[in-house]
This record gives sequence, C-alpha cells and structure tokens, in this order.
Amino acid sequence: MAVYASIDKGAIWSRFMSGMPTVPVYDLKIHPRDRELIAATHGRSLWTVDIAPLQQLDAKVLAAEAHLFEPRTAYRWGEAPNLMASGNGNAQAFFATPSPQYGADISYRLGANAPSSARVIITNVAGDTLANLAAPGGAGVKTVSWNYRAMPRPAAPVPLSPSERRDSVIKAVRGPVVLDSLVSAKYDSAAIARAKQLLNPPAGGAGFAGRGGGGGGGGAAGRGAVGCERPLTQWDAFCARPGEGNAALPGLAAPPAGGGGPQRGPEPENVRKIFDLIGIRVPAGGGGFGGGGGFGAGAGGGEVDAGSYLVTLKVGDKTYKQVLKVEP
Repeated sequence: MAVYASIDKGAIWSRFMSGMPTVPVYDLKIHPRDRELIAATHGRSLWTVDIAPLQQLDAKVLAAEAHLFEPRTAYRWGEAPNLMASGNGNAQAFFATPSPQYGADISYRLGANAPSSARVIITNVAGDTLANLAAPGGAGVKTVSWNYRAMPRPAAPVPLSPSERRDSVIKAVRGPVVLDSLVSAKYDSAAIARAKQLLNPPAGGAGFAGRGGGGGGGGAAGRGAVGCERPLTQWDAFCARPGEGNAALPGLAAPPAGGGGPQRGPEPENVRKIFDLIGIRVPAGGGGFGGGGGFGAGAGGGEVDAGSYLVTLKVGDKTYKQVLKVEP
C-alpha cells in the first residue's frame, strides 16, 4: 500500500464514487501486474481504476512541460459466449458489466502552458506509421485509446508487361468506338453492359478488416453497440482473434486467404464477341486492365499483430517516445 499512500486519495475516491451512492470500502489493493487500484465494498462490489500514470508521477514529471507515461501492456483477446448457459448456475439472470474500451490506452501529462492539441503516432518496427491520433491538449493528465488498427497503405505500383501495355492502349482507343457502334446496331444490351463493367471495373477494391468495433446480432436492440471481441450473449456477433504473423510487413495481420471476391466463370459468348471486335482478351476473374501501374487495394486497415510498437507524442515542436507492448 506504499504507492497508494503517496497519491491523492481524494482524487482516487472521487473517481470511484462519482455519481454513485456512498458505500463503505472494505479493502484496497493495487494489482501488481495491471497496476490498477481495486476497492472492495461491504456490498460485495469491486471497483477498479487505472493508476499506472499516477505511479509514474514524481517531481521531475510534474516540473516538465510534457511527459509521455510508459504504457501498460495491452492485450488483444476474444472470448465467445457460452452456449446453452441458462440453468448453468446463472440464477435468475446473466451477469453483465460494461467492458472497457477495446484497445491500448496511452496516457501523457501536459504542463500549464501546453497547446490546445497534440498528436499520438504509432509506428511498427519497420518505421511504418500505423496510426496518427488526434490527442487533447491543455494542462493535466490525458489519455487516448488506439484500437490496434493500422491505417490503409497503398500497395507498391505493379509495372505492366508489354502485352498489358498493348491491351491498355487498344482498350482506350478501340473500346469506346466498338461499344458505341454496337449500341447503335442494337446489339445485346446485357452483353454490352457486362463488357463495359469488365473494361472499367470500380476503382480500388475491398480491403480486409480485423475485428469490428461494433455490431451485435439479432436481439441486440436496446443494449447499444456490442464489440464483437467481447459479446455478452450467444446471439451477439463474435470475431475470433486474428492470425498472428505476416512476413510482408511486421506488425500487420495477414489478409484473409483467397484475396478478393468470388471468382467468375467463363463470360457469355456475346461478351466474348465484343472483346474479339475490340481486339483484346477478356479479363480473367472479372478484373480490369492496368492503366499504367496503379496502386492496389492491398495492405492496410487490418488489426496489428502482437509485438512492440513505438508511441510518439508530439506537442508543439517537441516529441516524446515510449514503447508499447501488445500481447495476444
């Protein structure tokens, strides 16, 4: 209890009891691993509060213009609800309590003359920026949360082969002329529409995603959004922990197997005739032709793997750094 004795008991007590009726506290303990203060009441309730930043406060930190606290180890995990749990010792109701926000908490302290805003930047071991978070400014201890997700990155441009460059030129020059002629001749409208779709596919593509931040299945109305990594009942959506490891980029989860959408079968004969008239092959799998090495839809947007990440706090023209550990 030595650490607790050195911090503001009144502030801790107000955090516990804000908006709650007064109840007697039976015992206080500090969890040695999670660095949380735990209060047990005579009503058999448990209250916890994160005091990791308070444990790092000293005269040097209080005198500094800004200080980035060492983050606690953050955990990525998922736990499916028990099926057919009723009658399994649950008494008259399921026990449910609000979960903390899913992600890693990053705390920092700003002095009296701090600007009105700051930035928190997360990078991986390769130096890639995974998150660039707007952070509150002003004097005091502040906390921002990172949801383990990386910003989408453009994939490296893929150069076209000589045949692809040829097809790209023919497509641009002959494609519109042939299609306009077929429309005037009242050719198969469905085939023309399909040919246009193949010649001009939608830009970008569907990226991959890690865990969703909300959702919930049927019957979730009235409970609000339920994170799929911690569903409350068997009817809420559950997303398992992402696979670990990615040789392409340290710190990013691997995309789902199989890549993009479903593969298409052979195109109808009338569609193939249109491409014969243009003088190019039918795109395989419903894809388009390159236009000069554009960016792919690949990396980014997924949830990161377990590992160590660099946290950088930017306040004005000064930066402060700490290492964040993420465990599965």
